[in-house]
Parts: sequence; structure tokens; C-alpha cells
Amino acid sequence: MIALLQADVPAPWQGGWVLYTLIVIAVIAVLAYVAVGPRRSRPAATDAAPAPPPPSPAAGPERDIAVMTFPHLDGAERAYADALQANRGAAWLREVAFVEHHRHNHVLMRGTFAGRYLDVDAEGEAVPMADEINASVPEGSSALVIFAPPDDVSALADALASAHGRLARHHLSAATVGAIEASVADAPPAAPPPA
Repeated sequence: MIALLQADVPAPWQGGWVLYTLIVIAVIAVLAYVAVGPRRSRPAATDAAPAPPPPSPAAGPERDIAVMTFPHLDGAERAYADALQANRGAAWLREVAFVEHHRHNHVLMRGTFAGRYLDVDAEGEAVPMADEINASVPEGSSALVIFAPPDDVSALADALASAHGRLARHHLSAATVGAIEASVADAPPAAPPPA
């Protein structure tokens, strides 16, 4: 998986830890979710139609991955709440996951990632490559993670520009998009947007 991710890194990013860390965080979160499983159950939607299958990697839409880190455990949620008031109905609001890095390497991730609902609660050795997580989301901080079309990622960046977060972003190849989507395929589908 890491070789697959490294193959997509353009020349200007080679040797750069930020891009590598972003991708590693996404992959680690997905792997931790698959390994640990959901900690809380979500109520089943009774009237909702089944979610369509994810697009095939060869024909799938373009995707970017971005992490916007904030200096406090509640920083990401506060920035999201402030942006919610000004951006009601924006697609990116339904495409984010929240990450909190608590003491003793206790990492929480919950929200929508790759069209699936993730609820990961892992600590210590349960999170592989904890050094990479520490590099992007240091202990005591939080982040918003988005895996979405480039326009949605740009909209998130614009909406949160005044929130004083640190944004790291990367455009993904179709192969990497497919690998990420496959890695969360067992997670429950995210709730559809309200009608």
C-alpha cells in the first residue's frame, strides 16, 4: 500500500513529509477502523434507499485528500460549526471526518470518509506509525480530514481560511482513490444528504 502511495507523489513532493503524512493518516485511520471495528453502532436508516456501489477506480471521479489541523482538541469542531452557519448546503460539509489526538497517543476519528461513516477509537500500539500521526495532528490538536472532489476541497479551504488551521492537500491518482475506497468498503455507508 505504501509503495502504491509513493508512486503517486509528484517530483516536488519527493522527500516532503507533509504529503506522506497526509496519506499515511488517511490509510492508518482506515486500517485502524478495519482492525478495531466500530465502537458505537449507528441506527439503521429504515426508509433510506441502499447506497450505490462506489465507482470503479479506473472510471472514478477525481479526488483530493486534505487535512486541516487546529491547535486545540475542539478546534476542528469549532471551525466546522462556524463554517456551517455561512455555508449551509455546501457538499463539503457532508464529506469530512474529525480527528482528535489526545494524550498517550489516543486518536479518535469520526465522520464521513470516502462515502463511509468511520468511528475509530484507538490508542497506543493500536495505531501503527504513530510518529506520522504526531507529525500532522500533534497531541492536543484536532483536524478535519476530507477525501472529496477537488472543488469540494477548495471550498472547505476557502470556508475555513480565517479559522487559523494548517492545510495540507494532495491530488490522488485513480489507483490511490480505488485503494482508499476499497480499504473502507466494510464501513457503513454515510447517511445520505437530507432531501
